[in-house]
Amino acid sequence: MEFYLNAIDRCGGSVLELGVGTGRIAIPAAAMGHDVMGVDVNRPMLDRARLKSTAAPLPGKLQLIEGDMSKIDLPHKDFDLVIIPAHTLALLTDEHDQAETLIRCAEHMALNAALIFNLFSPTDDLIRGDSDETFLLGVVEDDENGVRHVLTGTNEFDTTRQINRCTQVIETLNADGESIDREVLQVLFRYLHHHQVIEMLETAGLQVIDVFGDFDGSPLTDDSEEMIYICRLK
Repeated sequence: MEFYLNAIDRCGGSVLELGVGTGRIAIPAAAMGHDVMGVDVNRPMLDRARLKSTAAPLPGKLQLIEGDMSKIDLPHKDFDLVIIPAHTLALLTDEHDQAETLIRCAEHMALNAALIFNLFSPTDDLIRGDSDETFLLGVVEDDENGVRHVLTGTNEFDTTRQINRCTQVIETLNADGESIDREVLQVLFRYLHHHQVIEMLETAGLQVIDVFGDFDGSPLTDDSEEMIYICRLK
């Protein structure tokens, strides 16, 4: 999140966030005084974002719109920065929809605007790894309720269709470490290789200015876990 907020602060202009979710980036950005328009197809997430946005006054203007990011056609088409954070582009499991989203981004960018997005890097170790291996995604401490939420996952890759079926488990533990709730989610991602991303960007009329392998600005390598792209119009 810090990476994107820093980019928004440097931009200093209007921001379009695709896959805004519950406003994890958009709301802090508006609190910093930036004008942000967020688009998401998930209405419950947008409802949560709207509720969160009322908790404190926002110096910047925040607009939240329900819509499919591969089909957006907004009245405002000269945003100074467009972002697609948190691997959101990979949630589109159709190659055409992924390519169309990048085209829509280009259509909504001002002449000197930037597009920034990140995807997980499909390393050989990752996509050919053990599908039964459980990995830790994160731990959230809920001190107010005295519980801890532990998020773990397993991956199953279809290398022909470039689909990752991720089974995510949210385990809620009490103060004694006992499980008091368990939720299982199935999430599908369509991963992209670096050369495919470049081809899609070129088709959309975009060029890569920088590409990183991590949010610390390190270069993209075969072992990188992230692929972070900073692009401009050709």
